[in-house]
This record gives sequence, structure tokens and C-alpha cells, in this order.
Amino acid sequence: MLYRSLNIVLGLVSGFCLSLAACGDADADDSGNGVGCTPGAAVACACPTGAMGAQSCLPDGSGFEVCMCGDVQATDGGETEGATEESGDAGMDMGADSTDGGDTCGNATEDPGECDETDPAYCPQDCEGGTGDSGSTGSEAACDPTTLHLTGQPIYLSMVPNMGSLWELGGAEGYGAGSMMCVAAGADHVCDYEEIVAAAAQNDFVGVANGTTAWLHRTVPAMDANGNLLSPGIGGRCLDWTYATNHISDGEYVTFNGGVPAFTLDNDTNFNEAAPAPNPHVQVGLLECGGTIRAIPCCVAECTPEV
Repeated sequence: MLYRSLNIVLGLVSGFCLSLAACGDADADDSGNGVGCTPGAAVACACPTGAMGAQSCLPDGSGFEVCMCGDVQATDGGETEGATEESGDAGMDMGADSTDGGDTCGNATEDPGECDETDPAYCPQDCEGGTGDSGSTGSEAACDPTTLHLTGQPIYLSMVPNMGSLWELGGAEGYGAGSMMCVAAGADHVCDYEEIVAAAAQNDFVGVANGTTAWLHRTVPAMDANGNLLSPGIGGRCLDWTYATNHISDGEYVTFNGGVPAFTLDNDTNFNEAAPAPNPHVQVGLLECGGTIRAIPCCVAECTPEV
């Protein structure tokens, strides 16, 4: 839209110059008052890129406004800077306000070219991780490869309360159903063990009520309080949250106090449905799946580190 507006202005400038002995004559006011330029007159101007832009004479004739170039970036409000300049006596709108639907910058959606710094449509606040007017955008905030989240941004977002070990929603069950609940709560997915550790390191849980317990989705080895390295397995995740009784699987969990997580881990996460009773892989009364109500911790989307 901006380029089309510039073409219109440059065409007017060319026509204006043809009507005078030289374009420089536009700097003289017909009244002979010695004004710097004719109010409302538009002339061509050179842009930093070497391309040609256009600028209008100020209403008082004291000089010209800033040169309008095709690579002008959008302002925080989503309106293109200089895109709605009046052309004085001619009364012509030199550009388009973003409210006319012709400018997508600032609409919180990544449109084509908006995340390419070399593209005229570049709009950082619409890129992934962008936050619009705050000035912190995906291109400015680094993706921490150790946590796969934007540096300085929250990892943990919210809790889905009062959930048993069998997660169900809309016909789906298990981990996928849990993530659907997190999306409905404004997050992206169920936090895993590593995300909880990283989120705790940046004090994301300070607002969580003391004594809150949440199911722990652990898929990596972890150290227990005695220094033992414990392997993950579905036998410690209530069969990936599809199991609602207690004789063949355990359910690890985390307890929050003062914003600090304390993990209750399973030292035997093996799953053997055919094991004789009592199942040797189940810690009866310690890591119950069935009959237990806990929260589901929800985290924001991960980012992708630049290679």
C-alpha cells in the first residue's frame, strides 16, 4: 500500500515539474513572501537506500517534512509512519492508514515477509515470540538452548486443577488431552520435568499456593534426594495418564512450597502388566494413580534456537 502511495506522489511530482521551468521553482511562494517552499507542494527526495521517495512542504511553508521511503517501518500502533500525510492544497491522502485493512503489521499474525528483515513488509511485533508494543520481539529475545524458551520470559504459565491420573477431554485421553486442557487455559502443553526445573530457576512458581501438588511428566533421567539416578518410564507416569487404578503403574508428582518444587520420584518406572500381584514395580500407597487428585502444570510454547 505504501509503495502504491509513493508511486502516486512521484507521478504528481513529475507532472508538477513539467508545468514549471524547473522543479526548484516550487520553492518560491507565489506571494513573494520569501517562504521556503509552497505549502502542500510535493517533491521527490533521495532515500538512504538510493531509491527515490517523496516529501511534502509543511503547512507554514517553512520547509519539507521527512522523506517518505518504501522501507519505513511500522510504529507500535500498527500504523505506517508518515503514511497518512496530507498534501496541502491538493487535499490528497498520500498513504493508507492501517485501519483500512491494507496493512497487516500489528495484527498479531505472522503474515508473509513480516519476519524477514530484508523485506519491506518486515514487522517484528508480529513474529513468533513478539509482544507488540512492549518492544520485546522474537528477533530481539534470545532462545535459550538449555531450556528452549525465550530468555527472560515465563516458562510455566498456569495449572489445570483437580485432575485424576486419567486425563480425558473431547474424546481424547492421556498426555494429549492434558495439553488440550493447557491450551484451553491459555498455555501450550503440559510442562515436563525439565521445564519445571528451568521455570523454578527463574521463579515462575512464586504465585503457586503452598502445598499444591501436580502430576509430573518426566521423560529424562533425574536424581533423587539420595543421589540416585532414576530412569523415566510409563510405569511412573500412570501409563502416560491413561490409567486410573493402582496395581500396575505409579504416578510421580511435584509439590510446591514458597514457589520451590519438591519432586517425588519413582525408583522403578518399569511397566509389566503381567507381573504377579503384588506387582514389584508398584509402590503401593506412595505414588498412587487411582483415587488421587492433583493439578496439571501448563507451560508456554518452546522456541527454536538459531543455528
